[in-house]
Amino acid sequence: MPNEDGTMTMPEVIDGLQWDTFPAGANRLKDGLRLYLDFGIHTGSGLMSVLEGDLWRAGDTLDPIHWENLKELMTWIFNNPPQIAYGSKEGCAKWISHRGAEGYDSAE
Repeated sequence: MPNEDGTMTMPEVIDGLQWDTFPAGANRLKDGLRLYLDFGIHTGSGLMSVLEGDLWRAGDTLDPIHWENLKELMTWIFNNPPQIAYGSKEGCAKWISHRGAEGYDSAE
């Protein structure tokens, strides 16, 4: 729910993500992604490489099931979490250093 000024806190943004549309084929990555977004907890190497935009490393580290669902996973990530939470190594490192959504509002 937006605040009086129409803004939302970062935890509210994350809570409002469309988790029901998360790709079924990547379902085993969902808990790790949620911990990353909520608290800035580093994910496994395959998912982290996707979040960082390093598709060469993703191809090397994702298991075959998640590799087959990479397009759907990337589409969900592009359309759901705030862009500051993914897209580059630097952006992901900053998200982690802020302790994810829980620490982001207080750090900015």
